Amino acid sequence: CNFVQFVATSGTSDPISFEFGIWSYRYWDLVLSTSGNFILESCHGYSDYVEMDDSWKAARAFSILTIIFAIIVLVAICMSACANSRNVTSAWEAPLYLLTAISEGLTLLFLNSNACHKNFLVQIDERALNNLGAGVS
Repeated sequence: CNFVQFVATSGTSDPISFEFGIWSYRYWDLVLSTSGNFILESCHGYSDYVEMDDSWKAARAFSILTIIFAIIVLVAICMSACANSRNVTSAWEAPLYLLTAISEGLTLLFLNSNACHKNFLVQIDERALNNLGAGVS
């Protein structure tokens, strides 16, 4: 969940970073207990109310394709290594590597999505930090 990072400096003495990924985002939760208060940090998947634009959806699709192509490459290379005693490159390897690289490159469409330009989670958290800072002083 650390593909993109925003840093908020207003309202607090230490900067707080907000991290977002294609599939999940960094989440904090305050746990109050009898033995003390704890802040838990984890990655959570986006809920249904998060609007994903076409660039974000395309980045998700290409990230899936990258994994599929990488698994195909791995299995095929292992099979060809067992079948051939010579160290010869097959004709399908270069196009498959190219498809994997192109798919991985197209996941960068995420940088042109709402997650980077109009991320409402950052706006909500910055407003909460400003309110917290106003209440503390």
